[in-house]
Amino acid sequence: MPLVLSRSFPALAPTGGAAGPVYLTGWDLGVLGGDRIAGKTRIVRGGFRLKIDPKQRAGANGSRPTIHGLEPQEFEIEITAWTEKQREQILVLVDRYGPNSNRLSEPVEFRHPQIGTSGSVNVIVYDCRIIERDGLITKHRMQLLHWLPPAAKGGKKAVTTTPVRAVRNVRREDAERRAADAGETPQAPSTTPSTFAP
Repeated sequence: MPLVLSRSFPALAPTGGAAGPVYLTGWDLGVLGGDRIAGKTRIVRGGFRLKIDPKQRAGANGSRPTIHGLEPQEFEIEITAWTEKQREQILVLVDRYGPNSNRLSEPVEFRHPQIGTSGSVNVIVYDCRIIERDGLITKHRMQLLHWLPPAAKGGKKAVTTTPVRAVRNVRREDAERRAADAGETPQAPSTTPSTFAP
């Protein structure tokens, strides 16, 4: 079922004052998680880079670098909108894929011609900036982190989600913090399951 958001900002143009297609094509179109991005999308920062250990020795010329695979990079995209319908669809996209403390960050596919030969990368949306206004035009910036899970070794299953701390670790840290605030010595949580008499 499509997500519908009510307008949360005033109109920048009178009815019929700004017009245009909701979705563009070619170099102006980006796709996030299978959803087309409304307005004009361009990548303003991003790329691919290897992890390199230079292996430099003091007093020696040159080096023999060691390559450690690809290093995850940040991608920053700028979405330009000039119609109210475009802005509404961008808000839907931000609500669906943007940072949210009530859900886990899952990697999604991002496609754009600027990426190059592959045309797409898996990313996590970790930062959505405030809306910038320039006359009747608004600009929305989103920061994406290239998702590169380590390859599986020894028959183990590859990681497909972001790591989450165990609930027991979170409870222990909370207990230690409360004890420190109260000036007490924290007690280790019991690992013995509790039993209740019928």
